[in-house]
Amino acid sequence: MKKISILCIALLSLVACKKTETPAPTPVTTTGTSTGDYALFSSDQRVMLTGTVASSPSGANRAYISNTALINDNFISGSLIDMGSVSLNGTAFQKNALSTPNYYSDSTYSAFSAPFNWVIG
Repeated sequence: MKKISILCIALLSLVACKKTETPAPTPVTTTGTSTGDYALFSSDQRVMLTGTVASSPSGANRAYISNTALINDNFISGSLIDMGSVSLNGTAFQKNALSTPNYYSDSTYSAFSAPFNWVIG
């Protein structure tokens, strides 16, 4: 019995002491700025409730690409990029909507259902 116990302890000590080499992690260097473009493609469906009467759904649909980071889905004035033509499910969006250069919006206020098919020109 003592031989089996000693053999088990010796075997465990060999297995437990086995060391594996793990490479040191590569340090990440950051400059504090991010680059790239940031986009928002949004399609909201809204219904107004007046008393107990619900209006038919209308949409609030918009799209834009910014060359600066979006904060709470908001862009910085002058940062929007021209996308050419934009449409959602076959409905063309108006460019420069709300008097904002390169801001695209659906002037028909359509209420779209999934699946959404965005086409960017």
